[in-house]
Amino acid sequence: MSIRDAGTTIRQPSTALLTIDSEDRFADWRAKRAATPNSFNFSPYDFTLIRNATLVNGYMTRLAISEVVFPWTIPNVNQKTSKILVDILIDGVNYVNNLIELPLQFMSPHVLAVTLALAVQVVINAAPISRPDITFGMAYGSGELPRFDYYIDPNCGIAFHPIPAPSSVYNYPFSNTTKQLFDLLGFTDQNQAMVVAVAPGVQYPRFGQATFAQAIRYIDIVCPQLTANQGLPDSTSQAVGHTSLCRLYLGDSVPGTQTLSAGDVDFAPTGTQPFTIYRQFTFPKQIAWNAIQPVQSSLQFQVFDDNGELINPIELGYTIIPSPIDPEENTTKTEPFVAYADWSMTLLLSEN
Repeated sequence: MSIRDAGTTIRQPSTALLTIDSEDRFADWRAKRAATPNSFNFSPYDFTLIRNATLVNGYMTRLAISEVVFPWTIPNVNQKTSKILVDILIDGVNYVNNLIELPLQFMSPHVLAVTLALAVQVVINAAPISRPDITFGMAYGSGELPRFDYYIDPNCGIAFHPIPAPSSVYNYPFSNTTKQLFDLLGFTDQNQAMVVAVAPGVQYPRFGQATFAQAIRYIDIVCPQLTANQGLPDSTSQAVGHTSLCRLYLGDSVPGTQTLSAGDVDFAPTGTQPFTIYRQFTFPKQIAWNAIQPVQSSLQFQVFDDNGELINPIELGYTIIPSPIDPEENTTKTEPFVAYADWSMTLLLSEN
């Protein structure tokens, strides 16, 4: 006579959620309204979340990042990528190191090409040798190639240069590892050579390398307290690396692929317009945790860019924008714009 197998009861591991919102760094809306640039916890990219009690009392053995919502409000033309030097050659006279500074804002590649072309034209028109007949042109996506090309009238010349960084002369305090407007345009040493068109009636084009005009291509979100028990540290090809909770690529924001061609005037790669990154990780990073250790009441969160530098909303987007007060009197006031927005994250906590 056979005996029926009673079987073995299997209990699935318990799970819980730990949700983080950078806005919670403030006790209330009054505190958030009163926050000023450079004040404690002003930036959502560098803040400490403080609570009166532990966030989680323990019991879990691992945590994982399941989803992130990260609004992107950092302009691709910002404090670091808004300046470039241009040399112009008119009637054999070379006028060098003319500083061009573009407005701090989001610019699609086509808008950037038009804006820079107008700024260069201003430099040409202001030259001591007046040649109002000289024109400079710049375009993006010619031949459906994702690159900038430019030209100047015959018998004149043009050359572009990055700013010698850091430079007090041009008010550029950033290091040589910083991407500049020169790099945003995909320019190389070839674009620093003076280009002169000598054929009558022929405009001589010059090209940059392939570029999507992105100032930042990805970010790393870091919290040392949550990765303290991670036995296997993260590694990176960057010169400076961090053990991070996750990496977010700007391309994660757009479902599918870019459907417009590079030559379309509406072509706007991610990072050249405001958008929101929503990432739900199919296989999230699993971070080991000691079951008897609580998640402490003080957690520091930092966001680093693709250069390994802490994102500073004042450096990247802080600018003074003139706003009209009385249109009849043509008076203006100045208002600060800080390029930041609060972000959220969901962590999945589980036990064995």
